[in-house]
Amino acid sequence: MNEYDQNSGTDSENGVTIPMARFRSDYLYELARRKDPEARRELGNVVTDLFISAKLSLREQDIVADILITMLKQAEKDLRLAISERLSNLEQAPLRVVLYLSNDDIDVARPILTYSPVFEEMDMMLVIETRDSEYWQAIAARADLRAAVIRALVETRDVPTARVLVNNNEINIPADSFAILGDMSETANDLSVPLLKRKDLPQDLVSNIYRHVGATIRENLEQVLPPERWAIVKEHVDDVIAEHVDNVVDKIKPPGDAMMEAAEGLKKRGKLTFDGVLQALKNDQISSFIAQLIVFSGLGFKKIQEMISEEDGLKMAALCRIHRIEKKTFLKFFLMTQKLRHGERMVDPMHLNAALSKYDFMPMEDAKAILEK
Repeated sequence: MNEYDQNSGTDSENGVTIPMARFRSDYLYELARRKDPEARRELGNVVTDLFISAKLSLREQDIVADILITMLKQAEKDLRLAISERLSNLEQAPLRVVLYLSNDDIDVARPILTYSPVFEEMDMMLVIETRDSEYWQAIAARADLRAAVIRALVETRDVPTARVLVNNNEINIPADSFAILGDMSETANDLSVPLLKRKDLPQDLVSNIYRHVGATIRENLEQVLPPERWAIVKEHVDDVIAEHVDNVVDKIKPPGDAMMEAAEGLKKRGKLTFDGVLQALKNDQISSFIAQLIVFSGLGFKKIQEMISEEDGLKMAALCRIHRIEKKTFLKFFLMTQKLRHGERMVDPMHLNAALSKYDFMPMEDAKAILEK
């Protein structure tokens, strides 16, 4: 018999001192048998307190782990889940109990697999080798995944697990795993968008995914549209696909004829505004942004390319002074075009100050002269 004396707090058979009478095994079993919410809440509190408040020796920890595992074997699923949720956030949780719960039904195991700090890399690898997709998905949602575990998950080539991984923004996916995920996205199209949103996606894979997604969209449209309608939109669809593919390789490229015609159309209808130009950039419609900026400014592509590439914002300031664009919008223009100059890199404060100074102190005559050069 393995019970604790209620008054002394001592295990009568093993002579192990336990700090509180509520940790007695008979009390734990009694709580486990009861169905009322109060008993379930008390049991969760007792289990938590065992490993936070109680100062247990290694021997006491083993005894408590034995009691818990015996109790869990007899408990119903909702109670096992409650214990799993309580232990999943405890750094002091007993490893044997954590491992036992990690192999329970997936609903019970999920909190441990996803959150437990006690559940280590080798434990995860064993689950990946011995369990199925639902268990892999729970591990894939962890915020602390290391490269070896990520590779093992990716190498299962399980699409649901891949979906969880590519949407997990707390982890860094190894470059070699991206190659497999890229291949998977060719048959599982819903992987493409979250993949493209990842900042750690290698640049060469970005264009490959865009090409595949674009080709799929093109094929679908060609199948569903009447031939005469497809003949009208085909060029525009091809331009949009080319825009996204090209932009990942070279952000500042001459816009196609269709983009220029669309920008000219906006101007003729009185709809071409500088705010609209910036909105195209915000939407990552780079070719459309360049085309609208060319039409809005009356400058050629080469001048626009030079303007966007300048670190100090000289030509941008000149353009905004000539068109009487307010300082707040000029600042937005300069900051938003940073991604075309240096990708995700932050704006250098020295360059920002230089750009603002040029806007503040540039006479109108100088602005015109700068753009006419």
